Amino acid sequence: MTLMKTSTHIGKVLDNYRLVETLGEGGMGVVFKAIHTKLDKIVALKMIAPGLAMNSKFIRRFQTEARALAKLQNPNIVSIHDLRSHESQWFIVMEYVEGIDLFEIVAKDGAFSWQESIVIIKQILSAIGHAHKAGIIHRDLKPHNIMLTDGSIVKITDFGLAKDESNRMHTMTVASGGTINYMSPEHVKGFSFIEKRSDLYCIGIILYEMVTGEVPFKNLDSDFDIRESILRKDFDTPTSINTKIPAELEAIIMKSIEKNPEDRFQTAEEFLEALEDFGKGIKIKYKRKRSSKNGKLKSAKVLVPILSILIILLLATEYFTGFFSPAPAEKANELPVLSALSIKSNPNNATIFLNNDSISHSPLIEYELQAGNYALKLSKNNFETIDTSITIEKSKNLSFSFDLIPLQKEEKESPIEQKPVKINATKAIFASLFINSNPSGAMVYINNKNRGITPLRLTKLKSGNYVIKVIQNGYQDYSKKVRLDAGENQRVNAILLQYYGNLMINTIPDNVTLSLDGQIIPIKNGVAQLSGIAIGKKKIKISKNGYSVYNEEVEIKRNQTFIINATLSQFKGKLIVKIRPWGKIYINNELQKSSTDTKYEEEIPVDTYSLKVEHPTLGYWQKDINIKKDNLTEIKVNFTKKIPVTISAFGENGEPFAGNIFIDDKFTGKTTPQELKVPVGVHKIFVEMQGFTSSGVQKPLLIDENYKEPLVFILKETGNSN
Repeated sequence: MTLMKTSTHIGKVLDNYRLVETLGEGGMGVVFKAIHTKLDKIVALKMIAPGLAMNSKFIRRFQTEARALAKLQNPNIVSIHDLRSHESQWFIVMEYVEGIDLFEIVAKDGAFSWQESIVIIKQILSAIGHAHKAGIIHRDLKPHNIMLTDGSIVKITDFGLAKDESNRMHTMTVASGGTINYMSPEHVKGFSFIEKRSDLYCIGIILYEMVTGEVPFKNLDSDFDIRESILRKDFDTPTSINTKIPAELEAIIMKSIEKNPEDRFQTAEEFLEALEDFGKGIKIKYKRKRSSKNGKLKSAKVLVPILSILIILLLATEYFTGFFSPAPAEKANELPVLSALSIKSNPNNATIFLNNDSISHSPLIEYELQAGNYALKLSKNNFETIDTSITIEKSKNLSFSFDLIPLQKEEKESPIEQKPVKINATKAIFASLFINSNPSGAMVYINNKNRGITPLRLTKLKSGNYVIKVIQNGYQDYSKKVRLDAGENQRVNAILLQYYGNLMINTIPDNVTLSLDGQIIPIKNGVAQLSGIAIGKKKIKISKNGYSVYNEEVEIKRNQTFIINATLSQFKGKLIVKIRPWGKIYINNELQKSSTDTKYEEEIPVDTYSLKVEHPTLGYWQKDINIKKDNLTEIKVNFTKKIPVTISAFGENGEPFAGNIFIDDKFTGKTTPQELKVPVGVHKIFVEMQGFTSSGVQKPLLIDENYKEPLVFILKETGNSN
């Protein structure tokens, strides 16, 4: 199948998206970098190839992909914004990722260190585990589809071969697919229903390649040989290529790429748990047994010595993960409504974790995610860690700014002070407490006593229970109970949620420009209804060209609606028209006065108008005039006055030409060159000669005291008929 010529699409606009450059091409379509022309937002736009656009089955497949992606809201999966159709062209609007894929990195720089590889694979497993829980199988995991940002954040792309397990009627549409080097044995065999363990096999191959710099069958020449190797031959161990790989990690890799799905990790969580245990130094060895048929080694399942304790921990993890996980989309087939989270820190470059997943480094700008409860953590070397929880509301954007507190270094006593002293045993009963808030400057009460404003550090607190309240005008009170023990240094981070009110604005006239605290707010038909406005004083500005500006400072109160009825005064200027001998006056083609032999005087709103003065026998005068604020515009029209106009004509060779002069379709009896006196007014002047065509002024032309330009015509021979 031949794809579209992508170069011809660059610069075109599809449904408000201008195509900027081609990011990639595949069998099903092309991915462009695009920018939303109204929002000025960069996105990735995946478009199906023209040859598939008429295939109804493929269109349904494409829509299935969009619905599958819409279910996935994970920081390590490229998010989908919209599914659009423009002039029979279907495309998906996706998050644009600035980064490089793993394939390019390995091809250019060779193998990763095994430590780096684990960090990246953990993110991949977290994302794929999330997809599997939503019933989505990727089917085509490979380094080409795994992007790595500058902040070492994984972004999995191209669920173009993804399957939705929740709707199996779609799972049989593609019997094959994927990339041979990363296909699981069951995929190579052509099984139409590929399940979760196939994705985990692909991740195992990717991990193998990351730590060794090559796939297990690098030196094989043909697809047939690669298929045979995948199905029947033992892979070389990673340590045979890279001796620095720990034996425990090698065991994990080899288990993940077992040929029999039953011998692999059964879930992404199990794979991830093995890597976590390896990272903690837990010695895990996967025993391998000989096959009864051919004596080849196969991996056995991990033996867990304290199974009951791990089950309790897993249940607890599942409980807390469920508590902090975002709310699901209301309907599986509808695109979720996203909110945006922005986080700044002082200093910058703190690692940001949501639900224990590393998503970026500060500053984080408009990170899109679903409504729900999240565990938020900011971590930076030599600074105290911020660990709190936040609630994201549907369609509400949140911004936080944190001041990171440097870790206090232990001060060494000077030699002079190193004297035998009597130890004060009472120091052991004291604890310390640091309280911060966002925003800062909030009042802190401990056990109902005012102790100061945030950020606040308290020392020499006795062991015991404390009730902390953090209060800030315009924000919900924050309350927390803490237990302090002797020698403990505890930190409380209070995220203060604002109270909100509403604002309703009615304007006369409509089509005004409305701003709230300097931000332009859409207003339609002179009415704006704004909800969810943080309480406090707000500056309102309403303006329109030709009208006075409305400025007001209002105070938005909790759960109340503030109503503004704004009427803008229209600026005016004075117009005076003097006509000789007399005439009718029209403004914007509307009759203002049927006959006047005296001056016409009127105050009219500031604007540009078409003024026309008409006499039944002397013709008419018409011109656009600009009325300015508090200015006098005076127009004089004297139909009895004649203006000299020079008229000339030339042939194509540049020689003067004698042509017949017509004014208002009447022959004047004069030929060019000629100076004629033309009455004031609008006239049609042109030059004609039989056998010639004339180029020049032939449209209505206003002749008045300000007209001084000569009229020049070029006569071209029409040619002989023979």
